[in-house]
Amino acid sequence: MKKYALNLATCFMLLCFVSNLSATDIYLSAKGNDSKSGLTSKDAVATLSKAVKLVTGNGYVIKVSGFIDISKEVSGANGVLSNRVISLEGENKETSGFDGGGITRIINFEGAFDKTNTATLKNLTFRNGLSREGGAVRVVNSEKFRFENCLFTGNSTTGTGTLHLHNVGKVDVINCEFRNNNAKSGGAIYENNGAKVNVESCLIENNDNSAVAGSSGGAIYITNPNGFTINKCIIKNNKVAGNGGAIAIANSSYPDKTVSITNTLIAYNKSENSSGGGIYIIDAASERNIEFSLINSTIYANTAKVYGGAIFTDNAQNGSFVKLINNTIVENKSESGPGFAPGLSFRSSGDRFIKKYIYNCIIENNICTDGRTGALADIASDKFNTRDEEDFILRNSYFGSLNGNTFGNKPEYNNTLNYGVTKAADLAPSSENYINSQNSIPLNSNSEGLKKGNAQYLKELNITTDQLGNPRTFVGNTCAVGAVEIP
Repeated sequence: MKKYALNLATCFMLLCFVSNLSATDIYLSAKGNDSKSGLTSKDAVATLSKAVKLVTGNGYVIKVSGFIDISKEVSGANGVLSNRVISLEGENKETSGFDGGGITRIINFEGAFDKTNTATLKNLTFRNGLSREGGAVRVVNSEKFRFENCLFTGNSTTGTGTLHLHNVGKVDVINCEFRNNNAKSGGAIYENNGAKVNVESCLIENNDNSAVAGSSGGAIYITNPNGFTINKCIIKNNKVAGNGGAIAIANSSYPDKTVSITNTLIAYNKSENSSGGGIYIIDAASERNIEFSLINSTIYANTAKVYGGAIFTDNAQNGSFVKLINNTIVENKSESGPGFAPGLSFRSSGDRFIKKYIYNCIIENNICTDGRTGALADIASDKFNTRDEEDFILRNSYFGSLNGNTFGNKPEYNNTLNYGVTKAADLAPSSENYINSQNSIPLNSNSEGLKKGNAQYLKELNITTDQLGNPRTFVGNTCAVGAVEIP
């Protein structure tokens, strides 16, 4: 009986050991050899192409050690192709990843469709990729992908995105960095045709596309989205020749037309020759709409050559809207005259209007760098004079220059308006120092703005913290305006 029990226990341990090894792990190493099996770290293969060939179904994980030079294993610029749902996992992004050698994309997922498994790319660096679409990674006609703790750097494309997403079901990009990449559309990320995308806790900086004629979306280009969220990100120092120094957005035909940005810094981005230094929204395609919201975020020191140093919306479809809640939008610039609005610029088309809601915001001291100042410094909007309460709803906000108008000036609206370039909101001094140290600008500790906001706008969205994640103070139904309260 004891012998039987011992044998049973031994079998159980062996089963556990085998299951922990997992038959779906393939090992890839810069020190590997393609003549090996790839089934253990000691028998790692040397090329991604070989590792992918060893995959016979969905759900495999390729364990990556060292940097794999893709340029030595493919011809042309398409990179390694996979139509399987496979994951790539490095030891850490400093020591593991892929190099395109400046001549090829790294990996191309096409038709990787499986509702059960998610392809996860984790703890990796993707560098020096080059292709027409997706300088580093291209994902098309596929289902679920997750990019986690990855670095994308030095990648180039003559077309769309360091990370190119087309007709993908769901994509999460978490805790990733995109630095020093360039593309015509979307220096970091390009999304088209219905992906549900969540970009969270990412740093997107120094993607310079200004030498590419007509380039748009220095960091992110979104077109025909099916729900796109950006949360807790830093997007700074990106450049384009065309529209959208940081982000360019086109409207959607999908049921979920929302693009939502929360708890994010957008700073020092530039449109060299056109509009939307921070954000550009094109709402031109008929039978489509956009529902854009910006919440608990700071837009600071972005520059446009023409319209909208901070935000520019172009054209409009009835039913679309822009909703701004508890944001700080200051010190953005237009290199043209004040009529082009270095702050917010909304351009309508015919009798179609994009509806604008602005609640609990600080929008002031946005300036023209051509030496002129004027009433249109913080906003310009076609025809909003005659449709103010239909088309433009402003509450509990500081707005330095509102085209000299007095609408929104009823006492019950609790706005402070048309005070020019004076910093009436009483933000803390040395704004640039605060941006560099905490990615936001707080209010002074005795500012009236600490109780100027209407807390209901945040409570309706179940938001109880500010941009930095600190608890917001709700006193009755009041709260602080702007993205953060105090340091």
